[in-house]
Amino acid sequence: MTGSGSLPRSATVLTSVQPLWGVIRMAIYRVFMLGNDEHIVRATVMYCSTDEEAISRAPGFGGNHKAVEVWELGRRIGRVDLGVLRMPNRHFDDVNPGKIG
Repeated sequence: MTGSGSLPRSATVLTSVQPLWGVIRMAIYRVFMLGNDEHIVRATVMYCSTDEEAISRAPGFGGNHKAVEVWELGRRIGRVDLGVLRMPNRHFDDVNPGKIG
C-alpha cells in the first residue's frame, strides 16, 4: 500500500465499460424541441456514438414540434425541420366516420 486508505500500486480503477469487442465511447447530446416561434419548448438528453447517429435519432424526440436541434455542449450539431406544427390536443370529434355524405 502507498498510504492509509489508498489503493495498492497494482490496482486499476475501471472508468469505462469494456465489452468483449472493445471500448464503447458515447457522447452526450442534447435535443431541443422548437415551437412555431422558434423557442425551446422541451429538451432531452441522449447518448450516441457519432454526430450522424445523433442527427438521425433526433426526429424521434420531436413529437408535435416544428423542429429539433441537436447540440453537444456548446457545439450545434444540426437541425431537423419536422414540418408544420401539429396541434397536440386536436381531436377529430367533428368527423363522424360512420356517417356518409
